[in-house]
Amino acid sequence: MRMSDSWIFNPSPLSQKAGDSAEIHRLKRLFDTDQHGQQIYYDPSHSVDRLVTDHNFLVTDIDGQYLNTNNCSSRIVYGISFGTESRFNGGGVRYDPEVCTTQAAELIALKVALDETKRLSDSREVQILTRVVFCIKSRPFVNRMCNWVWLWARDGWVPGKGDPVANFGMFSHCHHKICELKKDFGVKINVWLTDDIDNAKAVMGQCLKDADFLTLGTWHWCSFWSLVTNFAKKKHLPLVASRAWVS
Repeated sequence: MRMSDSWIFNPSPLSQKAGDSAEIHRLKRLFDTDQHGQQIYYDPSHSVDRLVTDHNFLVTDIDGQYLNTNNCSSRIVYGISFGTESRFNGGGVRYDPEVCTTQAAELIALKVALDETKRLSDSREVQILTRVVFCIKSRPFVNRMCNWVWLWARDGWVPGKGDPVANFGMFSHCHHKICELKKDFGVKINVWLTDDIDNAKAVMGQCLKDADFLTLGTWHWCSFWSLVTNFAKKKHLPLVASRAWVS
C-alpha cells in the first residue's frame, strides 16, 4: 500500500470568487485516495503499475531535483517510473544554468512523463489507458499544478503583483498538455501527493551514476590525451601518422 498525505492538502488562500473556481478544478485534478484507495500492483503484460481498486488507473512516480555541490557540477536530475521493472521508465541529467531550481527539475520530469503518456496513447502499447496518476512528493508543486495553475492561466500567467510566474513557460506547457490529453485522447491526469516515490528516486540514482561514470571517463581520457600530447611535443613526434592510399 502506498501511503498518502493528500488528506491534509492545504491550498494557499485565494479570493472567495477565484477560490471557488480553483477549488473545483483542484478537486478534479487532485487524486482522491479515499475514493480510489492506495493499493498498487504491477501489470507485467503492459509493464505498468495500476491501482488494485480500478485497473483503468496507471500509477507513475515522477521526481526532479536540483543539485549544486559546487559551481562546476550544478545540474538537475529527474526520473519517471511507470513501475519497478517497466520498460517505459526514464530519466536524465541536465547541465543548464537557466534551469537552476528543484521546481524547474520537477516540471521537466512532469513534461517528460506527459510526453511519454501521449506516446503510449498514440502507439496503444498499453491497453486501458484512460486515467494516469502522477505521484509527486512536493506539496508546493502539487499545490501549483492542482490549484494556482488555473488562476495563472486565467490571468495570462501574470499574478497580482505584475511579475511573471516563475517557470511560467513550463507550467503553461504542462497545464495545456494535461488538458490536451483529456480533450484529444480521453486520458485524464490526476496528481497524488505522496512521499512514496522510491521508483522514481531509483531511476534518478541510476541516471546520476551513469552521468558520473561518463564524466569520470571523459576526464580520464582527456588527462591521458594530454599526457600523450605533451610527450609527443617533447620528442618531436607526429600525433597522427600519415599514410599514402593506393587505388
